Amino acid sequence: MDSTSVFLRLLVFVSVTFFAVQVEAADGQVRPKVYACPRDDGIKHTSPNGVTFQLLCGRGTTAKRIDDTKKFSQAACADFCSEHPECQSADWNADTKNCARFSEYIPTVPNPGVNTWFPIEKREPPSEKPDPTPLDPPNCPKSPDMIMEAKNSAKCPENNGQIYVTNEGSYFKLKCDHQNSKSVITSTKAVDLQECIELCGLTMNCESVAFYNYQCDLYPTGEVDLVVCAGAGTAAHHDAAFRVDPPTYDVKDEITIKCSTTCPGAHGQTFEANGVQFRMSCCKRHGVVAFASEQMPSFTECMKTCAMVTSCASVDYHERTGMCYYGKHFGEPTVQVAGWASAYSIGCAGACKKDGGCCGSAQGAPRSEL
Repeated sequence: MDSTSVFLRLLVFVSVTFFAVQVEAADGQVRPKVYACPRDDGIKHTSPNGVTFQLLCGRGTTAKRIDDTKKFSQAACADFCSEHPECQSADWNADTKNCARFSEYIPTVPNPGVNTWFPIEKREPPSEKPDPTPLDPPNCPKSPDMIMEAKNSAKCPENNGQIYVTNEGSYFKLKCDHQNSKSVITSTKAVDLQECIELCGLTMNCESVAFYNYQCDLYPTGEVDLVVCAGAGTAAHHDAAFRVDPPTYDVKDEITIKCSTTCPGAHGQTFEANGVQFRMSCCKRHGVVAFASEQMPSFTECMKTCAMVTSCASVDYHERTGMCYYGKHFGEPTVQVAGWASAYSIGCAGACKKDGGCCGSAQGAPRSEL
């Protein structure tokens, strides 16, 4: 083989490899990240639930095995590990596509043909401590009744007609024994229908999927183009899922007293003084070191005084004693305690308007230092 042929083969290989790892392809469609060894040795990957792994090419582990399954991409293997709270590493075999999860955080060893996903930090087991009981005295805002949506699996036929929520928050409805009659966005491999739906959730303009024998087809159209597949009721059939709007619920309206600076009505509301806007919270305090403190007749006067001081960004007000503590904390208060009201500056009133607006300008008196 002459040098020209070798160069052309190498150029084609490099070009294909480069385009394979793009997150956004030339046609504008978002593709899942594709990792390859040894090129991506040492690269970091963060799973949908926030666990960061590092890819170690040509290495494995002798740790205690939890379980294993087939995953058609290295990224899917890392995500598979993240789903188990005790998984400390995952070995992916490039030839067999087998992904094994392990429960011990121990050093890796050389293992040709195997690549390991290793968490950046040892994963701690979930806390068994009960959640603290929320404080609900009369002057504290009542804790809302949260609706916890169940996480269904995506299997046919048992989940036919049910809603599946992806890791990134998309809702899909399963329709077993169906396929899409239109042209695909792309076709790829997936271990099951659930992984196929997850890929659709990550792909721009994907509205439905059809899955059959590890083949995952992503489509730009939804339920309207789903038809009963020719192999319905037999082993040679497709299962589909299509994107739907999120479900809605009957929830109670909260009674809000507008412009209140008295708890619990002030919780979550905005108060403006001297051109400064404050976000108010009840039964919380910032807990930072105060640069000054004094008794004030009300929470309102406490905020008004803070607005006059350039260095003041937050206040903690004790309702029984009237003590007002001035701080420099920007952000939500973090200490939950009854009997307190707090507030922090969220910027100048009118700052987001076209003509702008500055603290202490025409909207109020100049700010000073304590």
